Amino acid sequence: SQALMFKKNDIDASLDCNPGIKTERDGDPIANIISLKEAADIVSKKKSQNVMFDVQSTEFVYHGAIDSENIAHLKPTWRFVLHNENDSMNYNVYVDAVSGDCNYFRYNSI
Repeated sequence: SQALMFKKNDIDASLDCNPGIKTERDGDPIANIISLKEAADIVSKKKSQNVMFDVQSTEFVYHGAIDSENIAHLKPTWRFVLHNENDSMNYNVYVDAVSGDCNYFRYNSI
C-alpha cells in the first residue's frame, strides 16, 4: 500500500491500504541515514559493472514485511527503479538507509 502525507500523522491520500495491518515502532529513533549518493554507490557495486542500467526513478520509501500477526515492520529505504536494455528487464533495487543492505528483484514489463 502507499500513502501520501504532507503533514506528520495526517494521511492525505492512500492506495491499496489494508486496514487490518498495524505498524509498531521498533528500536530507537534513527539519527543518521545513508545519503542518496552513498545508496547509488552501493547499487552500482551490487549490479554488474559490464551492464549500463537506465535509472527510471529513485525514491525514499518505507520498505519491509508483514508478519503473521498482520504487523508491518518497515525500514527507511532508498528504492531505485532501473531498466536493462540487454535483457529488457526492469529492476527494483532497495538499499536499507540505515544498514546499507541491498537487495533487488527483476521483472518484465507487459
